[in-house]
Amino acid sequence: MKIGLFGGTFNPIHVGHLIVANAAANLMDLDKVLFIPAMVNPFKQNEKESTDYNIRCEMIRLAIKDNDKLGLSLIQQSLPIPSYTIDTLRLLKDNDEGNDYVLIIGSDLLYSLNQWKDYQEIINNYEIYYYERLGFDLFNVKFKNIESSVVDISSTLIRKLIKEDKDIKYLVPDSVISLIKKHKLYKK
Repeated sequence: MKIGLFGGTFNPIHVGHLIVANAAANLMDLDKVLFIPAMVNPFKQNEKESTDYNIRCEMIRLAIKDNDKLGLSLIQQSLPIPSYTIDTLRLLKDNDEGNDYVLIIGSDLLYSLNQWKDYQEIINNYEIYYYERLGFDLFNVKFKNIESSVVDISSTLIRKLIKEDKDIKYLVPDSVISLIKKHKLYKK
């Protein structure tokens, strides 16, 4: 199987994430796209708004429950904190040699890829598919573009709207909104 790996904090997951994952699964001929929520993102270790890992996983489960091509991987629980993409890839490869893994990242991350742990090993051994993010133009990139609409939504924006008691309908699935309300997430 050819499996796309879509890592991130997903704090919270939103329709932009879902559009990208679904486009990657369908337009890039992937058998499955796995969301891999970070226990602690190495680049966001000091982030003040850290929602519990299990709650973020539950949001993902709710958001993808009706799409067989999308899944959730809890592999980050097996890795030291903070975990790095290369460690995730190595563990997947060690445990499951029959699959091909493809990374799915935003075009904004392509600018900082050289700051990732063992990034040359990633570039040399794995395909990278990217989706466009506004403000991050790419020229002469050797990675494959997931041709989908650019959706300028961020988890940061959603958290800000919730703090300001503004509506987030259509930015995240209704089931995720219910979970956010249940746990009173992102309030002041």
